[in-house]
Amino acid sequence: MIYSAATERALLCCMLMDVETARNAAGMLLEDDFYLSQNRDVFRAIAALVEKNMVPDLPMISAELNRQGTAERVGMDTLSQIAMEVGTTMNAKKYIADLQEMGWMRRCGAKGQALTEAANKGNAEAIYSLLDELKGDNVKGDVPQNAAEIMAGYVQELDASRKNGNKLNGLSSGFVDVDMYLGGLCKGDLLILAARPSMGKTALTGDFLRNVARKLPENAVCVFFSLEMDKKRIVSRLYCGDTGANNVVFSIHGGNNVEWADFLEKLSKEGSRFEKMAEKIIIDDRPGLAVMDMRKVLHGLKSRGKEVAFVVIDYIQLIAARGENRNQGLSKVSAGLKNIAREFSCPVMALSQLSRLCEMRADHRPMLSDLRESGAIEQDADVVMFLYRDEYYFPDTERKNQAELILAKNRNGPTGTVDLIWRKECTSFRSFSKWNETKEKGPWE
Repeated sequence: MIYSAATERALLCCMLMDVETARNAAGMLLEDDFYLSQNRDVFRAIAALVEKNMVPDLPMISAELNRQGTAERVGMDTLSQIAMEVGTTMNAKKYIADLQEMGWMRRCGAKGQALTEAANKGNAEAIYSLLDELKGDNVKGDVPQNAAEIMAGYVQELDASRKNGNKLNGLSSGFVDVDMYLGGLCKGDLLILAARPSMGKTALTGDFLRNVARKLPENAVCVFFSLEMDKKRIVSRLYCGDTGANNVVFSIHGGNNVEWADFLEKLSKEGSRFEKMAEKIIIDDRPGLAVMDMRKVLHGLKSRGKEVAFVVIDYIQLIAARGENRNQGLSKVSAGLKNIAREFSCPVMALSQLSRLCEMRADHRPMLSDLRESGAIEQDADVVMFLYRDEYYFPDTERKNQAELILAKNRNGPTGTVDLIWRKECTSFRSFSKWNETKEKGPWE
């Protein structure tokens, strides 16, 4: 077993000699970074004292050990050895670092045994849970930065982006006004796109996917988890949305042989442009996937050298979830999707159903309270968008073939409404008006 009794005693001695060292060690070390149980008990007692703003000396530590019920196990001999240990506060940082590393190594060994057992049992959920625990152990991971370091790095990142001609913080959605509100589809963000049935939310995500995929570098991909729609229907919609072809061409009962021949000829001549974009979109249409299954797919792509640039899920209520009730299950799902966005450093867009409450109002436009079944969806989301078409409720409206994308929540920017054109024949949306880049103010001002 990896440990050093001398290093453990030396640090505890330094904590006795200097209260600042005691505070630093108490804040940086875990109890199980001490392998020997007596040393672990002493560390716990000293940490409890400094938390109460007390100076840890032998009488105070002894009293705290009595209070915690561990004095007999530790014994006075252990305290005497610690007090007489040859240690210097100048080396305290090294002692702390060494104990952190040894504790981390021991935890890795324990997790390795647990991973082997989980693998032998075929328990994928336990494996991912153990991997998350290891990833969360920060000793060998990213070291937390102070705010000044973060600010300096962020400014450098923005400056480099501006010099490269980038005007967005994230990926372009292909809709200029949407990008102006959101700054693009940003890494680590969870975006919720919600609407009542038949509003076109799947069609709009198809537009987002195509627009993002077209500008991705060679090794990057978008991933579409379709829990509702068959992959053949998805690719037909992608094609029609991209080329403007009428949906009827993919229907056996629609069109005629002449139209089908024209379609095949066009596909032969101009299909390479669509194929180049479509190769960047990975589609998984298995029903009943859980968040864990999605992570497995994404990790598999990453292991094959692919960068996961954008993830879309259609739709969140169909994701398999565990919980005492449906709300708890959806809470775990929304938190899991947010974790995917952070873990893979990409935007994740999840479609969501809305409750029937908006159907009962005179103004049928959705509100945040209409998000179905779980307030956690709104809480975890960085962006919540609603899709609304007036023509769906009022066939005689003047706003025919138009839609509103209502940005109801935007954690990092303003909210507002973007007008879109609805092209029913090819199941796709287009920008209603183009953003004028010479204007100083945004469309929300």
